[in-house]
Amino acid sequence: MSVENIPKHGKPDRLYTLCSLLTDSPQDFSKIAETLGNSKNTVRRDVRLGLALGLLNQTEDGVIITESGDALGKKQKDSIEYHQAFRRSIPQYSPYRKLTTEIFPSAEGSVHRESVMKRLSLTLGLDLSEDNMKHVASTYLRTISASGVGPYKQSSKQNPARVVIDDEDALEELLGLVGPDSDVEKEESQESPEQSREEQAAESGNESVDDIETTTREARPTINFDISLNLNGEEDPEVVEDLVRGIRRGLGVHETGSESTSEKEIDSNHKSTEIEVSNGDMPLEENTEEHESTEDGSPDSSLGDFE
Repeated sequence: MSVENIPKHGKPDRLYTLCSLLTDSPQDFSKIAETLGNSKNTVRRDVRLGLALGLLNQTEDGVIITESGDALGKKQKDSIEYHQAFRRSIPQYSPYRKLTTEIFPSAEGSVHRESVMKRLSLTLGLDLSEDNMKHVASTYLRTISASGVGPYKQSSKQNPARVVIDDEDALEELLGLVGPDSDVEKEESQESPEQSREEQAAESGNESVDDIETTTREARPTINFDISLNLNGEEDPEVVEDLVRGIRRGLGVHETGSESTSEKEIDSNHKSTEIEVSNGDMPLEENTEEHESTEDGSPDSSLGDFE
């Protein structure tokens, strides 16, 4: 799973319940939601976290459990084995592995959500609204807490949201699993030996990459697009935001500058959102901090429709 689909709302305790329920027979979101008594939107969010951690798989017919997810589902909640299962799953998701190696080796006592939010931007290059950054950081810290490092504390008037480190041995084991000498890191290094574009240009003796890109931009003709999204007013804002950003990336539009999105009402139950292809950020934000937003809505854009 790419960094663009980084989990925003999933919770490890609900994911554990999901792992206890699922088998290798695909189940759609409607059936899972009915069984658990949750909304389909909540299920989608927990599935996204499970996909990132390698605990779940997605097929054309629905969601299935993986071997590691099945093992987690058989552990007693909050047991040593439960925490170990989450510690082993965190390195499976590259963004979480990078965050952990950047943040926790120098951590003293606790790690605040604001520190994670800074790394989401600096290390991972995420460009989301502040509310969505908070959701992403909180989901990451909840997952770290599930690995046994320490409890997750929600924000209050006196203190920010944070993980309080109270098990140094668990933290040391986690850092060993995500470090440069870990098996996951070695496998990825062997599978994708990459050179920077600058190094490739230097070896080939060609002009610099910046010069090539400048020439390409100058020679590229201007093309205007009119793209419409038909919305019924019940969509999850973060899903629409991800979709719009995906369209912009696909068209090579940079996400800096002024806003360029307009909405016009078609009738009381239907909207058509026109997207003018120009530089701009989408003002689609969630307006909650700790609590999840609308529990019902359209499917997560990163997951299939298993209705």
